[in-house]
Amino acid sequence: MKILEKQKAFTLIELLVVVAIIGILASIVIINVNNARTKAQVNGIKESMNSLRAGGELYAGASGNYLGFCASDNCVSGSSDWKNVCLSVQRHGGNLICNVSADAWVASSPLPDGTVYCVDSKNNTGNLAPGAGVYACP
Repeated sequence: MKILEKQKAFTLIELLVVVAIIGILASIVIINVNNARTKAQVNGIKESMNSLRAGGELYAGASGNYLGFCASDNCVSGSSDWKNVCLSVQRHGGNLICNVSADAWVASSPLPDGTVYCVDSKNNTGNLAPGAGVYACP
């Protein structure tokens, strides 16, 4: 009579533990990827908005004031620098808002992380609390 040899194999419990560990690791990776994506969007908007300063100074140098430099009309009017930055901010998930007078301008945009970023013609930048009302860079 033949004695059957016991085959070595993984038990169901061992397989379930491995699947659970893989699931936990996958969820950690997905969370980190989403955080990195949000940070990239925020940084893209900030960099685009920071480039407005040079465009504003060139515009004011050519026209004598800031009137017409920017507009809060979905990137339709304003200077060519304003339109380019406005479209770039929209591609990153922001919405550029501008207040302008003859001697100053201020632009702000809500960011994907829930804050509001602001730049102005006086070289001020910073984050504002959402719903702060009148935008003035800190």
